[in-house]
Amino acid sequence: MLKDLGKDGSATEYNAPSPYTRRMWAGGSIQWSNNNSLKIGDDVTQIVTIPKVEFKKDMIFVNQQLLIYPGIRSNSQSSKKNDDSWSIKEIRTHVFRKEPTFNTVHQIASSEKSTYSQKSSRTIQPIHSFKYIPDSTLLFLYSALTNNPHKVHYDYEWTIKEEGHEKPLVHGPLTATLLVELAGQLKPDKKIKEFKYRATNPMTIDREIRLSASRSTSKEGPLDTSTFELIAEQSSKIGMKAFASFH
Repeated sequence: MLKDLGKDGSATEYNAPSPYTRRMWAGGSIQWSNNNSLKIGDDVTQIVTIPKVEFKKDMIFVNQQLLIYPGIRSNSQSSKKNDDSWSIKEIRTHVFRKEPTFNTVHQIASSEKSTYSQKSSRTIQPIHSFKYIPDSTLLFLYSALTNNPHKVHYDYEWTIKEEGHEKPLVHGPLTATLLVELAGQLKPDKKIKEFKYRATNPMTIDREIRLSASRSTSKEGPLDTSTFELIAEQSSKIGMKAFASFH
């Protein structure tokens, strides 16, 4: 219902209190059970909780946990500790800031313009990658598909005047979805076990985005060959960084 939305169009059911009303998708994780797989047409139950809320540097981080179980069940059936009968476990982290002032809106816009004028400094050679240019049609379709009326993804005037961005922003979940798809192409004969991601910079429409995958490494050398690092990059900045592991 429209009355349940914030003035920016975003859902408010798990929001931080005023004045921390500016909502952004910060990251999260998704785990898929290897024992409780779902099939199209199955009945499922979703249980949503808020396991953690943190205050850092004048920002509020709200963590939602979504557990999806096969079949129909009550909350009491799903409240047992160490219950591993779920099919999908997801953590969504939203960060809430205070509403931007006139000065901060212009600071955001200036910062983004200077960033886009730089060249990328990344030298890592991926094992798989693809490029695409997000446009307003794609963002509108994804907003409709995910029932997400947040104005920052489709309303030019709101995005520029109220949020301070140069153009509408690509959804964090859209980028995460594409990175999951990319991960699935790396090992088509395997199932993804876990996907962890963090949004690091906003990405806008009408500019090329490069998504790439490489072997996850550390200072000591390559890690488990079943783990991959995934990057979404636009111009000189990394918009999202993720890791995917397989069963």
